[in-house]
Amino acid sequence: MVVQYIVKNREMFEPFIEDDVPFEDYCKTMDDDGTWAGNMELQAASLVTRSNICIHRSMSPRWYIRNFEDARTRMIHLSYHDGEHYNSVRSKEDACGGPARPVVIEADAKVSAASKQAKATEGKSKNRSDKCDVDAGAVKVVMLGSCCNNAEKAEQVLVQVNGDVDAAIEFLIAEQGMESMIENDSETASAAMESTEQLREAIETISEDESGSCSSIETVLAKCSLDDKKIPRNKSCPCGSKKKYKSCCGTAAGRSSVKLLVSQTMESKKGRKNLRRGTSNEVEANAPDVGALCI
Repeated sequence: MVVQYIVKNREMFEPFIEDDVPFEDYCKTMDDDGTWAGNMELQAASLVTRSNICIHRSMSPRWYIRNFEDARTRMIHLSYHDGEHYNSVRSKEDACGGPARPVVIEADAKVSAASKQAKATEGKSKNRSDKCDVDAGAVKVVMLGSCCNNAEKAEQVLVQVNGDVDAAIEFLIAEQGMESMIENDSETASAAMESTEQLREAIETISEDESGSCSSIETVLAKCSLDDKKIPRNKSCPCGSKKKYKSCCGTAAGRSSVKLLVSQTMESKKGRKNLRRGTSNEVEANAPDVGALCI
């Protein structure tokens, strides 16, 4: 009967089988006559027979397996001695004919009463803490000490700390500090995003200015490339230097300087564009191999 109960409640007992023995093999062995039972079988016997069990040992305290608190629950008495587990027990006044008479031990009643009293005390304590009445004066003290304007919140915290005013004040102050820290972090993040946006706009403005200056230089080069006969040598130079053409771009050295300036400016601009476009490719080419992660 006990082994059958273990088989039917496999999920309850299988985790307690030792030595990596398969569940089916363990149950088959325990079902054979002459196999000594262990603690797990005692627990199963208590549950299947709906009885509590008392284990007697020589010169040692009794060991109770108590799964049922009803005073009318039967108590089965067994002994563990001489390495044999387990033997039936009879009181010395009981004749050996027929089933054993009930064994009445005063300690059994004391153990049961102590267990019930402990559970009742625990339940009362829990109910008392749940129904803790908070004094209105304590709520005001907590509100003043923590600078909290929410009376309901102060009362709730007092209930959680069982009416301890100092603990409630410390809790609310710590909570306010956390909220302030979160707000500061949010403001810092917003300021950083705004600064980043301003920097991006400044970079775009600089890029537009560079494009405009290069276009102006190209225009000057185009004007200076016109036939010298079309530009009077005594007129102002079209480059904007406010000098006469003959002493500015009209000379061979002047024309060469303008061409060199435009050439250098255009090459510089192209170089920056190529650098920006090629940054990601270069990073990818130079990135070290950090190996692989197998999940």
